[in-house]
Amino acid sequence: MHIESVFDFLLAVPNSGLRMNRQQHHRHVSMNSNTVRVQLEFSFKGETHALDEVIDLDQITVEDGSLPDIHRLLARKAGIDPISYLYEVMESYDLHFSDAVGQAAGYCHNGQFDWRNFEYARRDEGDWARIRAVVQGRIAAHELDSNLDLRSTLLAVYRAGKASA
Repeated sequence: MHIESVFDFLLAVPNSGLRMNRQQHHRHVSMNSNTVRVQLEFSFKGETHALDEVIDLDQITVEDGSLPDIHRLLARKAGIDPISYLYEVMESYDLHFSDAVGQAAGYCHNGQFDWRNFEYARRDEGDWARIRAVVQGRIAAHELDSNLDLRSTLLAVYRAGKASA
């Protein structure tokens, strides 16, 4: 587990009683970060487990078409063995997503997170940043931002070249 501050450490300690509220969460992450709060509460052998983590989505990479295994990520952070009955029970419960920050905020609604569309938008943003770097000085920034046909064409050409490489 990567710990950047005492605050991160205390938040990572299971059952520490510390939880990040929305304002703390927004102050804690940089303006360009994509984060989401994930909560999961479940019972096993008469004991209630409440997991609550803020996940940096920029640190999660997924293959095209696949979804990240957030249950496994939460289990690892909570010290739960993924080869255990406790983990099997944990997997049977739904995750609750909230307090998304950055581009992720547009994909978090009613406790659900739209991973596929978030990944598509994140990929689109990355591709567009690389295109802007290439055409910088050749095409004015305001033309790139205002001309949707030009944007679509440049993205299509970039992706075609990327696919053939």
